[in-house]
Amino acid sequence: MDVLDTSVVGLCIDPAHLQVNGSDPVDVVRTYGDHVDYVHFKDATVGEERLHGFDRYKAFAPLGEGTVDFVSLTDALLDLAYGGPVIVELDRPAIGTAEASCLKSVAYLRDTLGLALTPAERESR
Repeated sequence: MDVLDTSVVGLCIDPAHLQVNGSDPVDVVRTYGDHVDYVHFKDATVGEERLHGFDRYKAFAPLGEGTVDFVSLTDALLDLAYGGPVIVELDRPAIGTAEASCLKSVAYLRDTLGLALTPAERESR
């Protein structure tokens, strides 16, 4: 970030990729929030280890089923008054169908995080 010209380029926060590489996505948002242009919401099941190669992709999970702290991440984005796009992403379903994984992610966004998926659904968040 010390050499990045943020008047030309910004950041895309992908918490799952940050997590599998041993970084704290919430800390990244809090530290570099002024430079975030868009966000991917993607979860991963990973602990302290860093994953490489195909193991990274095997770790991706529906939202709320991994180790990314989306409650704190969402709070950090709201604290910043982030108004850009958030793209919900899942590379592959761990178990079941892509549709079932997508429905789990949508339920997590609405029921746990209290987020709206369309402008008509906006209430408190």
